[in-house]
Amino acid sequence: TTTASLLATARIELFDLETPYLWSDALLYSYIDEAQKQFCRDTYGIEDSRTYSLSILADGTEWYAINARILKIRSAVNSATGKPVDLIAVEKMDTSYMKFDGAQGPIKALITGLDKGFVRAYPVPNEAATINLRTFVLPATVTSVSSFVIDAGRGNGASHAFLKPAG
Repeated sequence: TTTASLLATARIELFDLETPYLWSDALLYSYIDEAQKQFCRDTYGIEDSRTYSLSILADGTEWYAINARILKIRSAVNSATGKPVDLIAVEKMDTSYMKFDGAQGPIKALITGLDKGFVRAYPVPNEAATINLRTFVLPATVTSVSSFVIDAGRGNGASHAFLKPAG
């Protein structure tokens, strides 16, 4: 399916079939894009376990930006060892006996919920590592040349067909 077919369907539904059109292509594409993104926000987004990773530095860097398309990090794995890296919400640090006290070592956890768009490494990393992220993400922006596949089997209770970028 292409966005051109979605655009044609929208024009039929809006009774906007004669030129000059009442609704511009750009406006309709923006509505398609926003509807798709809102659907993702309401249903946790598109599962993605291959696209995103963090390059942990051995220089004491604690804060790492995550891509703005990421709605939620589901899990994290050290790519060199295959071992999971804990995801700890800042509110759970006390019950996990964690505190930011300057201790250094190989990364054990990513702390979430401190700042939007960032995670904090725990402890302060003194070894480089690549952490692969399993995420729920927003789709790419819809444009006039976007292609889609229908994804009706979401596995999270959603019963609506969902459009996700092909590829």
